[in-house]
Formats: sequence, structure tokens, C-alpha cells
Amino acid sequence: MIKYKPLVAVPGKSYKITPVKISKSDEPQLRKLVEELIKAIIKNIENGKKSGSLKKQENLYVIRRVGSLQYTSHGVSSGYMLKRVTKKDWINAIHQCKQDVLKLPEYEKLNTFLDKILNEDQKYYPAVLAQTIVDEHFKNTSDSSKIKKIAKTFLDDLKYLTPTSYAKIEIFGLHLGAKKISLSKKLSIDRVTTKDLDFTKPLSFEDFDKPFPSAYLRFEGTNYKEVHLAVKKTIVALRLYKIGSILQGKKETHSDSVIFKGAGTEYPGSLERRSSSCVLNRTECKRFPQFWIKIGKYLTSDTTYGFDKKYQYLDTAFERFSESLLKGEVESRISNAIMCLEALYLHETNEEISYRLRNRIARLLSLQRFDPEKILRNISLSYSIRSAYVHGSELSKYNQNKLLKINESKYLAQEILLKNIQEYARISLLNLIIFNKHKSELIRLLDLAQIDDDSLKNLKNQTKKIKTILKMLPKFEPFATSN
Repeated sequence: MIKYKPLVAVPGKSYKITPVKISKSDEPQLRKLVEELIKAIIKNIENGKKSGSLKKQENLYVIRRVGSLQYTSHGVSSGYMLKRVTKKDWINAIHQCKQDVLKLPEYEKLNTFLDKILNEDQKYYPAVLAQTIVDEHFKNTSDSSKIKKIAKTFLDDLKYLTPTSYAKIEIFGLHLGAKKISLSKKLSIDRVTTKDLDFTKPLSFEDFDKPFPSAYLRFEGTNYKEVHLAVKKTIVALRLYKIGSILQGKKETHSDSVIFKGAGTEYPGSLERRSSSCVLNRTECKRFPQFWIKIGKYLTSDTTYGFDKKYQYLDTAFERFSESLLKGEVESRISNAIMCLEALYLHETNEEISYRLRNRIARLLSLQRFDPEKILRNISLSYSIRSAYVHGSELSKYNQNKLLKINESKYLAQEILLKNIQEYARISLLNLIIFNKHKSELIRLLDLAQIDDDSLKNLKNQTKKIKTILKMLPKFEPFATSN
């Protein structure tokens, strides 16, 4: 019997990029060698086309054409046509050329020159340059200005000058009343169009019959971290701006660099979206950038955390809030919304958890024109639903009757209740984010405010900070029973 040793996880070695040291005397010669290689590759390709050694060959393609778009509570829908066709292209010729150019004398000269100044981790740079030139020339015939641009970009890459990076990210569950929300000169949220969805692509294992995004986040930055932070900031801001199942989809990135292209596609996990989409009218689209700027000040630049790592409860609460928007059946979403509120308002474990939770929420949100009696009722019922769900038991007859008072349909009653609890969670999150201290300080103040006038006055002063942000928010829309 063969015995196998257990696999041991070995931490990956961090990859550090270092600039290539190019002397002033070497730079003109290096530029000349790069330009000569570009000209030689273009000449080699054009000669191959003329001689017939390079020619278009038939490959399988998929064409998708989309009809007029319709926005529904579940996303963007449209009739569309998928068709497989054969089409002549240069794909096979490109693969052949990428190998052939590495045998050119001009490539050998450049490789020999760079070999003296590149370290072992950088030896692949000349091959990347040569193969990039092949791709670029087949896309569009290169002219002299194109040659100079590629040469300059390659030299900038060697010095490790930061290239411009671009990202296009699918957004699901967002319906824009305006064509675009401009968040900065380099960042925007665009409403999806048929032009975004139509395509002609080589046949692959990609799922061409997948849900359509409702919007795109487009960004231009200087590095991958900047892209990541812009996406994080925007998704967080959208979810906190108005209740809706905002979800990030596929992310495509690339850069102007020759060596450090950063090109790639990241596919999301499950696209499960249970609750209704976030619909922003023109006025709400216009106001959102101001909210985006305000809330962005409270987000950390650390890629691991959303908020200041001193207040990890905010990340926990936001994660539960997000899950209540996106995942599971209604009982699961109510449970996650309640757990979000617990992460914000509780720091003890005793028999009075439900009582303390609803009283603290009612005390804080009553200062923001929420009905405290309604909060107490809704939190109490939701907590009972959460307990029954977690313990795998049935909701008591008493609480079932409470649901029937909300709506005679159990499904609609739970959805109405859910949306109210999500709204409490959203406004509570904003309060704690802007409070920007440990939650124990606010909890103490909330408890004292119920028995002491001076503490209540102090609490009112603390919550003044959020009033300007609350004015930016769309009006809360209860669950529409007609849906």
C-alpha cells in the first residue's frame, strides 16, 4: 500500500518589482534597438501575409444581439439572439508569429543588450515586448507614432514608472434613472446599454447565457490597489445609500503598460439576489456623489478591512447587513439583519438581549424621526423569527398572528418586516460609522439617555453629525405589496 505524505501549505513568496537601472549613455541605444525590433516584427508579419505563410483561418465564434432593455425588480432583461458562426481571423497566425519573432536577429540583439542589466526575475521582459508588438499590429496596422509610443511605454516600464490602469466592473441590482453617475474624473457608474451587451467572441467555455448586469462601474487609476479601493468604496456607499441587492459581478482590468499589463478577468461567486433592486431616480443619482464622498472618508485604505480595524464590529455588522440584502430565504435575511443590529448595539450576553437590543435601537432612531413603538414591535417579532430559524423550530402561534396583522399573506408580511429591519440596520450602521468610536461608548450613552436628561442631551449632540448625511438619503420606501 502506497503511503502519501499530507500536503503542507507553504506561504507564497512576495514578488517585489524593482526598476531596471539604465544609464544615460545606454538609453539612446536601447531605444534604437526597441524601435528596430518593432519595425522588424511589422515587416516580418507583412511579408508573411504577402507570401501566404500567414493567412486567416476559420474559427468558431458566438454572436449575441440584444433587443430593447427592460428593467424589472429582478434586474435587466431583454430578448436576445445567440448564434454560432464560423469566421476567418488571424488567431492562429498570431500564435505562430509570437514564436517566430523570438528568432529574429533584432530580437537577439535586444535580448543580448538587456541580458546585462536585467536580473533573473526580469529576463522575460524582451519576449513580452515582442509578443505585445505582434498583438498590437494585428489589432491595427502600426504607424511611426505607434512605434514611438510602444518604445516609450517599454522604457517607462523598465524604470517602473506607474502605468494607467483601467477597470470595468459589472453591477447587478442597481437601476439608474440617469445615464451616468460621475463620481470623479476617473470613476463613474454607467447604466447598461445594448452596446455593452452585444458581442462577437471566439467560442470558449464562457457561459454566454448568463444574467445581464444593470450597470457598469468604470475606473481609471494608477494601480490595482487603487482600483480595489474605488470598487470597495462604491459598493459600500451604494448599499448604505438605499436598500437594494447591490452586487459586484465580473471585473475586467488592463493597463497601458507593455510588461505589467495587469489584464485579467475576475468572476464572482454566486449571483444569488433575493431582495428587490435598488432603483435610483434622477434626483437620487444626482445626490449620490456627495454621499459617496462623505462616507468614503470613513473607509480604510487597508485592502483587508472596510472600516477602521480598531472597530471590527463595523465590518461584521456590514457583512451581516449585506447578506440580508443578498442571500437566502426571507427568514435567513431577517436573521442576518438582526445579527447586524446585534453587532452594533450589543456587547453583553444575558437573558435581556432582545429587550436591550430593541430599546437601544428605538432610543437612537427615534431621534431620527422613526416611530419608537413600531421599532419595538418590529424588532421583537423579528428577533422571534430569528430565534425560530436558528433553532429549527416553528414560530409560535402568538407571533404568527402578529405577522397576519402586518399582512394576511405570510410571505408579504415577512417581506414588509424585513425591509423595515434592513432600514433600521442601514441607518444604525451610518450612525455608528459616523460616531467613529467604539460602540461601548454609544451603548453606554443610549442606556443612560433613557433615565437621565443630561445624557439624552449629550446623545442628541452626538447624533447631529449624521443629520447632514441623512438629508442626502432617498426617502425610505416600504415593501410594495403590489409586487
